[in-house]
Amino acid sequence: MMGNLPQATELFETGLNTSSAPRLLALPQLLLGTALVKLIGGDPDQAKALVNEAEELATEHHLK
Repeated sequence: MMGNLPQATELFETGLNTSSAPRLLALPQLLLGTALVKLIGGDPDQAKALVNEAEELATEHHLK
């Protein structure tokens, strides 16, 4: 087991729900971090959906 999954979940959710200008730049990383937590927590389908969302955002906003 890696780290504290409930705490990681809470921190990523806080980041995802924060409204600020730098959030747009951080959003793909926050989604990927949340995906990793979901994958470790045993939810690969949700993890894949979050990875896809992160990729779409990065492509759409030219963050790649």
